[in-house]
Amino acid sequence: MTAPRIGLDLDAEGRVTIAPLTYLGGPLFAAFRMACSQHGARYNHEIKASVVLPALVPGLAEALRAAGFQPVVSEALAVNLKASAEEARATMAAANERLKSLIEDLTARGLSLYPFQVSGVAWLEGRASAMLCDEMGLGKTVQAVMSMNRTTPRAIITCPASLKGNWERELARWRPEVMAVVLAGRNSFCWPQPGQAVILNPDILPKVEEEDEEGAVHKVKPFEDCPPGIDLIADECHAYKSPKAKRTKSFRALARAVRRAGGRTWGLSGTPILNRPQELYALLSAFDLLKETFGDWPSFCRAWGSTPKHFGGQEWGDPSPAIGPILKRVMLRRRREEVLPDLPTKTRAVIPVDIDNKTRALCDEARAAIDAAGISLDQMVADGRISGAAFEMISKTRAALATAKIPAMMDLLDQYEDDGVAVVVFSAHRAPIQALAHRKGWAWFTGETPASERTDIVARFQAGEFKGLGATIGAGGVGHTLTYAHNALFVDQDWTPALNCQAEDRICRIGQDRGCIIRILTAPDTIDEQVADILIAKQAIIDGSIEKAAAKPAEVPMAVHPDQLEAAAANVGSVARAATGRRGASGKAEEWAKGALLALAEAHRFSARDKGFGESLAAQLQGNGELTDKQWVYAVKICRAYAQEPI
Repeated sequence: MTAPRIGLDLDAEGRVTIAPLTYLGGPLFAAFRMACSQHGARYNHEIKASVVLPALVPGLAEALRAAGFQPVVSEALAVNLKASAEEARATMAAANERLKSLIEDLTARGLSLYPFQVSGVAWLEGRASAMLCDEMGLGKTVQAVMSMNRTTPRAIITCPASLKGNWERELARWRPEVMAVVLAGRNSFCWPQPGQAVILNPDILPKVEEEDEEGAVHKVKPFEDCPPGIDLIADECHAYKSPKAKRTKSFRALARAVRRAGGRTWGLSGTPILNRPQELYALLSAFDLLKETFGDWPSFCRAWGSTPKHFGGQEWGDPSPAIGPILKRVMLRRRREEVLPDLPTKTRAVIPVDIDNKTRALCDEARAAIDAAGISLDQMVADGRISGAAFEMISKTRAALATAKIPAMMDLLDQYEDDGVAVVVFSAHRAPIQALAHRKGWAWFTGETPASERTDIVARFQAGEFKGLGATIGAGGVGHTLTYAHNALFVDQDWTPALNCQAEDRICRIGQDRGCIIRILTAPDTIDEQVADILIAKQAIIDGSIEKAAAKPAEVPMAVHPDQLEAAAANVGSVARAATGRRGASGKAEEWAKGALLALAEAHRFSARDKGFGESLAAQLQGNGELTDKQWVYAVKICRAYAQEPI
């Protein structure tokens, strides 16, 4: 039996239209629609056809073949796909040249990178704008440093204040010819000179809006004199997830100025989605990557199965499988277990602990406050509108829970010390961390600890001077390497799963030679358990989208391989369908004929004489509900021949 043919054509706007060329019965049509929706195609009501971007055609064509269809591409689309294949091969050749040059450079310096890091550098330095989103601990910093212009380096690096010292050290090791200029304080911003890398925290970027004495806000342009050829590197770029934040507005203005002057803008983050998909949209906008990915906000929402809420905002559904291939065009992400099979994995264990009656009573009050507000804890966190009396009660309760767990924490630390095992303690609250101040041989820091002091504490811990180290998740969860320990103890966790994961990866990263054990203290039948459920749900969103964009260790970091593009262009044929004078059913007879045609085709009731023409008409109606005037005449005539009663 001949496989049903599906036509793919390139329209005047550069989109690919998809339509059956023969009639598809119910199950076949459902399989066709499923293959389309899972590979980024959407139905366009204006043109009454499904459309998809050309870059997604290889995956769609493969899916159609797997579902038993025969994809047929037009001449125009075949030319487009073959041109894309040639462009991809040229990109691969250029990347290979960069790889060769990089390896020679490293060898001359007596340095070496992991193979996945070498390919990451070749990928990054070939892009004007991109996001490097390797999992935490895989060396995004060194990849970015080695990707900077090697002829005339000139860079700006934005990062959290606590990581400025880390960037300075990495530059000294990997790019000693580049002078690090570390900025601090308001009004300290300056452009880097050739051979310099300016390092600053985003909070000291010049403002792009100023308020006059009367309270009126005026826009200013502090980056108009941007010099050419700057590499702008944004570490922990998820800090720019909120478009309304002052730091985001300043960074976006800086990034636009750098790109206008012929520079490059790169974002580094192991967690491009912290809570909600719109954060990823904000990052793609900040790095001018929307055109290469989703195009606009409505298309982004469709890809995430989003629907508008009644009172504003979006209800996010299941991410489309097409999101991974789309993001691969602009994002490079490698997982720890794929690129470093021998890098230690994590073992997690939840440890239930007892709490005092007073704290448990407070937990009951918090639950009552949530019920009284008519909302759920899940909604409060997922919607991102965490405010009001109910949330104040929840915050108070979580802080009390963290304090109530201190005795259990201390008992566990006694066991670690008896075994001679170093451990890192994390908490979302200060009280458990500050309690370590009275513990002999321990060090600790919070967000209030100066950045230089934190750097010194971490260095001394890595040197083995302390039995253990405590840090709040916000202060210790990013940038630091704490591989002296392979045990981490979480007194409690942050609302955001990505931040907890980042904290875990302080001990589970390059340089760790043991399996990592993560223990989490939990008070049963309290908010702790509810928070754990919320974190699992949030992680599922991340796993269903960003993780789908992860590259395999052996593959060239490209969105689509040239061979895939050429394979999609192989079966060229006629996909033309009548396009002039087409319209929907008009009048009682045509409406009846439309339903009758589809029913006759579904039941295979056409005679041998009518089969070809009848099923062709049915296929067109199934695809877009339209026929020409002449076709409507024949449709009514054919159906009357099969009708038991005259219409």
